[in-house]
Amino acid sequence: MVSVTPAKNRWISRLLVAIPFAIAALFNALWSGSFPIHLNYIARYGFLYSWPWNWLPNVGDLMNRLNVHNQSLESLGFYIALFWIPAFLYSVSIWLLLVVSRIAARALLKRFDPDKVDTLKRRAAIASSIVVMAGLGLLALKLGRAQIACNRRGAAYALRIRSIEHDANQELSMGTSSVDVSRFFAEHGIPLNVVESEAIGTIYTEGCGPVGCGTDRALIGVRVKLDSTGAVMEKPVVVGMYTDCL
Repeated sequence: MVSVTPAKNRWISRLLVAIPFAIAALFNALWSGSFPIHLNYIARYGFLYSWPWNWLPNVGDLMNRLNVHNQSLESLGFYIALFWIPAFLYSVSIWLLLVVSRIAARALLKRFDPDKVDTLKRRAAIASSIVVMAGLGLLALKLGRAQIACNRRGAAYALRIRSIEHDANQELSMGTSSVDVSRFFAEHGIPLNVVESEAIGTIYTEGCGPVGCGTDRALIGVRVKLDSTGAVMEKPVVVGMYTDCL
């Protein structure tokens, strides 16, 4: 029967303690742009990772209070506050839990046969490894699915902008009557407002926001200049933009 030696136990304990730092390194690499994953979804899981420690002083705010204007130092402070301090605290918590568990279990395990104890330890180590790997795999799967869905929304958003722009140039040429202008807006599902001799409409939708955008919310705006009779007098303008960006 294979037994779990003290050295192997120490190796397992060190691995468990190191896991939060591995997760922090992964988030740090993703956030810094080393991998083509959409920032919004990295942010979602990154903030979830640091959420239990939100009551701690934020290193990023400390950097601002120290009036640090170096972008590299500001980024370093942000990464430390969001990933590395929580990783350290998670590791300390795991270490304390392991210490307390050993102390509590020592007296209990003395009552069992040593071979059964070794088997139990080995199975617990295997189960812990499986849970950790499954958790990391699930995280990677969710990030991958979110990125695929985001890419599809971004492609659909860009296609819709091009389609509206193409139709506007074809159907809203100079001299187009107000009736045809209203029909164009209605056919494309764009609410129509006439303000100071301009036909204006805006669609609110979602795409795949680039880096610097807090969400994927976006809009498509159409503006057409009208003359005194309500006919088109200038080339229509179609604008697409994300709304929650720096």
